[in-house]
This record gives sequence, structure tokens and C-alpha cells, in this order.
Amino acid sequence: MLFRSRQTIENLAFDTKGNVTEQVVTRYSHETDPNFIDRRHIFNSDIDSAGNAGTQVIEIYATVDGVALELTRSQILTNREFDSRGNVKNQRIDNYVVDPAADRTETNPILRVAADIFVDAQEVRNLRYDVRGNILEQDITTLVLEMGGFVVQDHQHIENSQIDALGNIGMTVITTSEATFVEVGGDVIVTAGAFID
Repeated sequence: MLFRSRQTIENLAFDTKGNVTEQVVTRYSHETDPNFIDRRHIFNSDIDSAGNAGTQVIEIYATVDGVALELTRSQILTNREFDSRGNVKNQRIDNYVVDPAADRTETNPILRVAADIFVDAQEVRNLRYDVRGNILEQDITTLVLEMGGFVVQDHQHIENSQIDALGNIGMTVITTSEATFVEVGGDVIVTAGAFID
């Protein structure tokens, strides 16, 4: 078997039902003489009866100048809907870069990340999975702030195929189009428009 990457997972905290509420995932590109990719400190909350996390905070550390490990960016994931296998169907990802002036001593990870510099938000709809949990079809709408409100930066419909046993995607077809959205009861309804060449 051809080795492609590996990761180590440290589960640091659990709730009373045994669900992981805090973990560190470190990723490497090789097994022998491993090359460090990044380290992700993940906080899971709003966990339902099936063990699915409704909210996830991810703080991402990378090497700077090939030496020091520093926090570089963060994400807040809102997982609104899951299928029967626990795959996320409806998700929002808020992306941030680190604000050097932000207070990193805040113990609530959501408040800590929200004090950083907002970049954009992605509304993700995973439409189809295969039996291994690989995404076959999804829509991703990127929203940015302009004049105090969100506007659509781009909308992509993505189809993946020819996926091997390791989860490597052989073919991806991306269709970009215009889109509009409305917020309804805490959700965002996106409507795709004309294709963009």
C-alpha cells in the first residue's frame, strides 16, 4: 500500500456520555522522516444524542519560517443537519486569521476566535456521500462582508468521482455560478443563478 499521509489524534476531554469535547489533530505528509503539515486544536460542543457536534471551533497552528509553531488561523463550524450516518449535510464555516492584539487568555474558544479578524464565511451543502463517507456532490457558497452586510463572493457546485479506497479523488468537476441567499430561522437558503464562464 502506498503511504500518503498520517495524523495523530489526542483526545483531551470528554463529556459525561463519552463524546470527545476537545482534541488535537497533528497532520504529517510522510510516515518516515515525516513532514509536518499543521496542528488543529478542536473544541466540540452542542453535541446531540447521536454524538454529532453542532458547533466546532478549530484553531490551526502552522510552522512559521520553518521553525516556530504558531497559531495562524481559526474556524467556527456550525453543523445544522446530519444524515443517518453522522455525515454533515448543512454547515456554515466562519474563517478567521489571528489578530495579534486579541486576548488569547479567553477560556471560551468561540469568544476567543470571534475576537480575531473575520475573513469570510462558507455555506456548505453536502448533497451526496458514498458508503465510505466521501463527499460526491456539494455546493459551497462563499460570503464576504461589504458595507456591514454579507454578499455572495462566489458559488460553486462540486462533483467528485473516481474515488479510490484511500479516499483520493480522481476527478473533480467544479461549476461556478452567480447566487443569491436569504436567511430563514437561523439557516441560509442559497439559490444558484447563471453560470460564470
